[in-house]
Amino acid sequence: MAELGRIEGGVETPMRDGVVLRGDLWRPPSPAPAVVFRTPYGRRQISSDTLHPQHCLAGGFAALVQDTRGRFESDGEWRPVMWEQEAEDAYDTVEWAAAQPWCDGNVFLAGTSYLGIVAWLGAALRPPHLRGIAPAMTTGAAADVRDTGGALRLDHLVGWLAYMAADWLGRLGPDADPALVAKVAALIHDPERAMRRLPLAAMPELDLPGFPIRVGDLLDGRVRALPDWDHAAVEVPVLSVTGWYDVYATATVRGHLEMRRLRPDLRHELIVGPWAHTGALTHLQGEVNFGVAASAAAARLPARHLEFFRRCLDGPDGPAPVRYFLMGADEWRGAERWPPPGAARHALHLAGPAVAGGPPGRCPPSPAPRSPTATSTNRPPRYRAAAGASCTSAAWSPVRWT
Repeated sequence: MAELGRIEGGVETPMRDGVVLRGDLWRPPSPAPAVVFRTPYGRRQISSDTLHPQHCLAGGFAALVQDTRGRFESDGEWRPVMWEQEAEDAYDTVEWAAAQPWCDGNVFLAGTSYLGIVAWLGAALRPPHLRGIAPAMTTGAAADVRDTGGALRLDHLVGWLAYMAADWLGRLGPDADPALVAKVAALIHDPERAMRRLPLAAMPELDLPGFPIRVGDLLDGRVRALPDWDHAAVEVPVLSVTGWYDVYATATVRGHLEMRRLRPDLRHELIVGPWAHTGALTHLQGEVNFGVAASAAAARLPARHLEFFRRCLDGPDGPAPVRYFLMGADEWRGAERWPPPGAARHALHLAGPAVAGGPPGRCPPSPAPRSPTATSTNRPPRYRAAAGASCTSAAWSPVRWT
């Protein structure tokens, strides 16, 4: 039986400032293209169904899964928000990997959410040996402001901070203050209570001596929760992956369209499934079953990543660059571009009232008549969508009132 490859733990990668980052290496018997995953969540806890290191190895690629700076076994100082540093570390890791005897000089960056954002940031610095990136479910600061109208994704932010605070306390071991542990445990058990208490900036559950970030730092803008990057600086093909239920669906699709506009000479691909912003990309969303074919596994999502990487090396010929799951028809379809040719746009208007515990609001094709007793001067936004798209799909875009 032919040897598939080997796994080496604790592989050290030096950064430009001398800090050593550590990762696990999955390597074939002979030099091969390498896929780099950089994660703050623990290199042995890669859980996204988009692509795993074992998929890479089985497909003839090497894979390096690295703890980011200051996390788990990597040296250096960890800060919850250090996007400029992540960009430089991604660049250095790509160039280091390309020079190793187990790599043939071709490197890719991949990953979901934070890992995908890091891939974008690294690509924007233009590492010479980077051949493509596959960021899934990502957004940037400007894109998120546009998608939320400037509102803070408070539940998203508090959930992430609670996870990182629990991890930070766990790494203190027996030295962790039991009172601080109890505060974070209370936040994880009942985050809504903390989010409804004013002022938000005082949130005592995250007021942890020694923890390197506070909610108030994010609320007043002293710390950026999300980065921005220059799409025009990215000079490699991009495979963008998202889901209709992903909170970053619109931003992910917009990033794909921007790369198609800026670099039409490169083959940029897009995959959109009926998935949420989670690791497990199944065919189920709540009580809705889209059929087994809707899952990432049945859709061959890991294999499609590897096929994309091969096209980056061997040539752009291949199937339609856009692949999306059409809900309602519950089937996968391909297209040469997004939105797909023939898609019709429909203007929908928000209509209410939508009251907790009462009847839901509606999205009729015509605006609701004005109530003569209405006192609000706020006009609800109007949205338009491609035919067949869901309310949460990235096909929706706000339009101006006329």
